[in-house]
Formats: sequence, C-alpha cells, structure tokens
Amino acid sequence: MSDLSVTSRAFSTRPQSKWFDVVPALGISSIDHLFNRLDGAYPFYWRSNFPDAQSVENWKESWVEVFDSEKLSFDEVKFGLKTVRVEYERPPTLKQFLSACRPAVDPYEAYQAAFTGQIARDQGKHGVWPSPAVFWAAMSMWSELRSQTYSAIEKRWAATLKAELAKGEWDEIPKVNAHPALGYTPMRSVEDEARMQDELKKVWKRADSAFDHLTWARKLIARVEAGDKTVPLQAEKNAREVLGLKVVA
Repeated sequence: MSDLSVTSRAFSTRPQSKWFDVVPALGISSIDHLFNRLDGAYPFYWRSNFPDAQSVENWKESWVEVFDSEKLSFDEVKFGLKTVRVEYERPPTLKQFLSACRPAVDPYEAYQAAFTGQIARDQGKHGVWPSPAVFWAAMSMWSELRSQTYSAIEKRWAATLKAELAKGEWDEIPKVNAHPALGYTPMRSVEDEARMQDELKKVWKRADSAFDHLTWARKLIARVEAGDKTVPLQAEKNAREVLGLKVVA
C-alpha cells in the first residue's frame, strides 16, 4: 500500500488537534488511521479521490476541522466507522459520516444502548455506545437502570439524557478497568437476574418493531440466522461487533 496517508508538514496548514497526535499503539495519528480504515473498507473508490499527497492533507485538515468544531470523540468516530462500512457501498461524504458518528438520540433507543451496554461492561467488555452522552447519562443512573423497569424511570431518564446531550462535549468513555464501578461482575440475586433478563427481552422485542441506530445490524444477523448465504462475512462480523455478539472466526 502506498503511503498517501502520511504527508509532509511542508504542505500543511493543519491546526493543532488531538486528531493529528501520533497514537503510540498505532504508530500514526488518529486521522491517518481513519484514512487507512476507509481505504481498506472501500478499495479503489477511496484512493481514487486523492491524486496526490496534498489532496490527502486537504482531506485531513478539512475533516479534523469539523471533528473539532463538533467536539467529536474518538468513540463516536469509531462507532461511525463501523456503521458506514456496512450501510454505504461507496465512501461516505463528511455529512454522512458525521450522521453515522452521532445519530439522532431517542430516549428509548438510548435506554436500549445503556441497558445492553451495562450488561456488556458487567462482562468486561466496552459495550456499544451511540454517544458518550448516553454513557455518562447511564453512569448517573447506573443503579436505577440495573434495578428498575423502563416505565419506572422513563421521565427521569429522558430528563437526564436531555441534560447530558445539552453539554455538547464529554469525556472519553473509560476503558472497562479504568473505573471502580466498572469491569467486574457484581453479585446479583436470582430475582435481580431474572428481572434483568426479562427487561433485556423487552428491549430487543421493542427494538425489532421500531427503527433504531442498530436496525441494520439486527436485520443482517436475522438474515444470517435464517440461512442467507449471500451476506458478506465482513458485514456479518461488523454487525456482530456493534451488537456485542460473539464475532465469527
């Protein structure tokens, strides 16, 4: 692969931004990593948009400028990348990518994500969060989400989520082992476990009958489970990943 994603600062008027900082684990910046991931997701289509190194630099500066102005988080961009790789056959525009990173948040859809994300974190997983706002709203109501039904907390949850979304800027979602309340499997009574399983079934049942930001993934997995052999393996893997299911080998 040619190294178009790495360009000389001599050509650059780039602003100071976390997106240009080299990530030690990657050896490149986050925006270079995003470029490479989009290139891998859309062979030929992506690279054909960039005739030279300067055009790549222009793309990076333009997208980073918007990421910063919208206060986009790393988690939101990661979520958006997973979504566009399945939903778009051609590379997304900046507007399409932003919509994928930060879909409209409905209180019940956010509750679905918070509830299933909570279970994932109990299992030592990161969880799938449509926005850091959903995570931090869930954190402020962690015990209520765990112990009460949606109908019991609906108004308080909607108000908490609205207040969190209004902030417009959030801390990154911590790693599972980075918070004392996360990363362990709490002891629950048989009654609590039964209630949570019942609530989880309700979440999925309602999600199947109404549109939410993971509808595409649910439908794709339903096709696979029905025996559809035309579903690309990578699409199935992406769908399983965003739903928190076991990823096929």
